[in-house]
Amino acid sequence: MKRNASILGCLFVVVGGCPTAVTVPFPSRLVDGLNVLSDENRERLINRVGEPAIIDVGDSIRGIITMNILTNANGTALLGGTSGNPEVTAIFQLLVLEKTETALAGTFDFTFGPDPAFAAEFGVPAGTIIRAYVDESNNAALDAGTLAASEARAIDGELFIDLGFTGPDGAPGAGEGWLARGADNGGLPINPGEVVGTANFAISRTSEQGAGADLSFSPQSSLFFGQGAEFIGGSAARGTTGLNTPWSFSSDTTITFVLAGGSS
Repeated sequence: MKRNASILGCLFVVVGGCPTAVTVPFPSRLVDGLNVLSDENRERLINRVGEPAIIDVGDSIRGIITMNILTNANGTALLGGTSGNPEVTAIFQLLVLEKTETALAGTFDFTFGPDPAFAAEFGVPAGTIIRAYVDESNNAALDAGTLAASEARAIDGELFIDLGFTGPDGAPGAGEGWLARGADNGGLPINPGEVVGTANFAISRTSEQGAGADLSFSPQSSLFFGQGAEFIGGSAARGTTGLNTPWSFSSDTTITFVLAGGSS
């Protein structure tokens, strides 16, 4: 699937500012080949099982994302904020499928998957985990006064892409998965400088909605999940104690994708 997507032009845009309307062509710095996005996230626990602050099987992690840096063969550029380029934001939700304590006391291995409640909320396919948007207003506010206000600013742009697992009934497809290791107690004071968990994931497009659904992405190879996923990423989660935020956790994530030749 290929498209000269003007929305994508401003989404990852890296050349001297977009005009007021999203009408620029595919930007020169978004290259055929490897592109790397970095971001800042906020998360919270949706408790359904066990103690309120403990991450258990059946609970979910919900959060919002702001992608603020693009790096590729043409260099590095900022997105959103005061960069002069539109912002890239997202909302996501992960269901805890497995939890196993490691040899290090208080540390657990987790397996995550799509949450049916998230798919029902947004009317998307069963495997969808992330919905990404592009917005020229640059109004994202990770630490807005309430959770609802933060989420509203993350999803008020134009839908770009739905990502997650593409197997039957939302199961992982070829090369897809989401694994994490870390503490399970979100009720403790956690310093924003302390890493309490790490994750690796591999996901692909789950719907035909958004400009990104029509672009040509090459399958990538993951150390943890094998060959086949279109987007591969890793993240590190930290606490938010002392920060003025309604969210329980913060994290930073790096995501890679490879545009196939002729995508533009």
